[in-house]
Amino acid sequence: MHDVVEVLEQQWRAGFRSLRFAPGLEGEFRAEQSEGVVAQRLLLLIVGAVLVACMPFFDGLLLSPPDEYLAVARRVEFGMVLPALLLAFAFTAEPRLRRWSDAVGLVALFVVVAGWSYLRHLGAQHGHEVPTILIGVVLAGAFSLTGLFFWAVAPVATLGLCFFAALEIWTRGSTEQSWFNILALFMLALVTALAGYLQEYHARSAWLRRRQLKELSLRDSLTGLLNYRAFEHAFQALYNRAAREGGSLLVGVVDVDHFKAYNDRYGHPRGDECLKEVAAVLKASARGEHDLVARTGGEEFAVVWHGVEAADAALRMRSLCREVRELGMPHEGHPDDPAAVVTISAGAVWGVPDPSVPPVVVLCTADARLYESKRAGRDRATLSQGLDPESTRPGALRAFPARPSSPPARTAS
Repeated sequence: MHDVVEVLEQQWRAGFRSLRFAPGLEGEFRAEQSEGVVAQRLLLLIVGAVLVACMPFFDGLLLSPPDEYLAVARRVEFGMVLPALLLAFAFTAEPRLRRWSDAVGLVALFVVVAGWSYLRHLGAQHGHEVPTILIGVVLAGAFSLTGLFFWAVAPVATLGLCFFAALEIWTRGSTEQSWFNILALFMLALVTALAGYLQEYHARSAWLRRRQLKELSLRDSLTGLLNYRAFEHAFQALYNRAAREGGSLLVGVVDVDHFKAYNDRYGHPRGDECLKEVAAVLKASARGEHDLVARTGGEEFAVVWHGVEAADAALRMRSLCREVRELGMPHEGHPDDPAAVVTISAGAVWGVPDPSVPPVVVLCTADARLYESKRAGRDRATLSQGLDPESTRPGALRAFPARPSSPPARTAS
């Protein structure tokens, strides 16, 4: 089980001025961010396409360019720029193509910048001035409105600006006016790039904070393990996955022995420290990507290992009991042995999930085995092989599903 809270805290300490998260977080952020800007990007693309389609009207009403220019300009606008925008729209609108929408959007960005740059070059040849502000508007939209990531837009925008500068020098020569036009457009691009950088930085900051708060809401505040509500959801998902893929699960329920007596003897602050020590042992045992560890009650925990072999199941449960015992935490309040140390009892069930058996039945079976460990003297683990609902004690089956989402601590251990 990866400690997501720790990963998030490390990211805060490391910072993200380079607009990069740690690999796992980066992928999660990009996926969520891309989905969140779909409507915004579609609106921008369709507005851009409509404006390009209206260019003949604007030209005739406002600019009156020569016919020689219009003949070529229409081919550029309707044969290059408009198709690029519509293609980007299609890749964004269709969920099956959306994974490539960023790449297609960047290609469309370059095509639009290059197209307008060429129209400016073409207009100069026919005595018609195409304003550079059109290119600036495109760059501003790309950096600030499309939801494209800064380090993806920046190189494409730079390439487009270099293309514009080359055409400007070629068309107008190395004059003060041409260099002024180039400098003005580069300054506009720089300002919009800075705005895009700051926008993405703040978007990352807000996302990281939301992600951290969400993760904390799923954690037990004392031990940092999953709380009961989060465990229910995560275990259901893991159970379904294992059933679908034919993978095995080892599901264990763990209880600290005589914990009420421990609290009575040492007080609740020491009891909290005891629970944190036990939780650390359980957490260290979950090394797989899909393993789960949760605090499900006052002194009760649940552990789920994915992909454990049958031969290793009993060994894992016995190891937990041994490792907690070897912590050597004195338990002078023990009702039978004042020289005892803190121990745990565990119940577990191993098997390949059957879709016809609800996950709660498996937890009930593990809970029933836990009570067998307690009746047998505690400080031990009892294991069932096979996820068979008939092996669950009727009493435990009635008690476990009735437990609320935030279960109360047991009054006796």
